[in-house]
Amino acid sequence: MQRKSRHDRMRASLKEVKEKLRLRMHRPIPEQGRWLKQVVSGYFNYHAAPTNFRALMAFRHHVADLWRRSLGRRSQKDRTTWARGSRSSPRPPNRASSIPGRANASASDTLGGNRMP
Repeated sequence: MQRKSRHDRMRASLKEVKEKLRLRMHRPIPEQGRWLKQVVSGYFNYHAAPTNFRALMAFRHHVADLWRRSLGRRSQKDRTTWARGSRSSPRPPNRASSIPGRANASASDTLGGNRMP
């Protein structure tokens, strides 16, 4: 059995978010925002690695775009723009706290120096 690639796993996660957004489409916007913040934070916590930041930001961008599209389907008179939607989009967690090893890194760890005195 072949292992799924990183892109396939992200695509599957985005598909699941899209389906669940469809079910939550007419719930209040702040409630949707809180739920999406949990989704993005959980994804960040699970997939965080020092070299994975661009992929995490791509996931966040796609979730925000899915949410904007979902909000646009709530009414025929939708006036939601990307600029207006981005103000309420879920924010990523603090980068240093979500990537393992970054919080405890000292200058000698990051500059390649010897950690032993």
